[in-house]
Amino acid sequence: TTSKNLQILKQGNLVKEEKSKNFVFYALANEQVSQLLVLLTNLAEKSLPEMRNLEKSYDTLPQTEISDLKNQNMATTYILDLRPTDEFNNVHLPGAHNIPFNEIDFENLPFKPNQDVMVYCRGRLCGYADFVGKELKAKGYKHVSVFNHSVAEWQNEKAAK
Repeated sequence: TTSKNLQILKQGNLVKEEKSKNFVFYALANEQVSQLLVLLTNLAEKSLPEMRNLEKSYDTLPQTEISDLKNQNMATTYILDLRPTDEFNNVHLPGAHNIPFNEIDFENLPFKPNQDVMVYCRGRLCGYADFVGKELKAKGYKHVSVFNHSVAEWQNEKAAK
């Protein structure tokens, strides 16, 4: 099913593919597709109340908004990006550190339990940031917040100003 859906997206020029030996890697075709996804997510939240209710059901940690980023003390806040390394290398929030979700070792983290930590992943529809944030709180990390916006949303907001 995934392959069939990816072929449909490719035919619509929404994704591009790159072949390497026996592997096929897919990526969004361009920045406009990323912007389209943000717009569709916003539309779904406004049109479908159950979408926002679902998000609220896992919003139990303090939320950092895009407008809050300029007020974050980047010198003391550890910004944890959970996305895969290739996505991080492409673009990330200023001062972010990359530890992909599947590589998190809660016993050997590079920040202290009393340090401010902001966790983010791919945006509002990705639950990894909330999961990791809750695990950090359960392990005694005191100042954990979640940035539940995508890097594309942050870039769009930055470009609009």
